[in-house]
Amino acid sequence: MTEQITNKTINAPPQGTFTHKIGKTTYVVSVHSSQTSKETLQDKMERLIKNECVSLVNQE
Repeated sequence: MTEQITNKTINAPPQGTFTHKIGKTTYVVSVHSSQTSKETLQDKMERLIKNECVSLVNQE
């Protein structure tokens, strides 16, 4: 996919892909989801956070 912006051509990353820079390293991250999943992203994030909290409490 190519976009034209003020006479400059920019190659846009593919849909579902983004970059994130930490220090001098740039990470290219691809995101995908299952078409058959019964759990939403919000459900999954809540489950992961809850499990992490339980794990931290159990370590004490």
